[in-house]
Amino acid sequence: MPFPCMLSSRSRLFQEPKLFTSPLVAQPSSLLRPKYIVFGFIGLMLGYVLRHSEHFLFDAKDPEWLHIHSFR
Repeated sequence: MPFPCMLSSRSRLFQEPKLFTSPLVAQPSSLLRPKYIVFGFIGLMLGYVLRHSEHFLFDAKDPEWLHIHSFR
């Protein structure tokens, strides 16, 4: 035999794959995972800041636009 270590009964070439008898069941995904709650809260904070502090970006009649206009 040219390569006895590869052809031995203990080698990986002759071992059969191990099969599981119990099925793997995926956990049902919940819509209220903590990750979604955190990102929702961050989105609400972003909306609040845009509305109360950065509203001049959306309102062309705001006096701040005179200052922004000079940077064009």
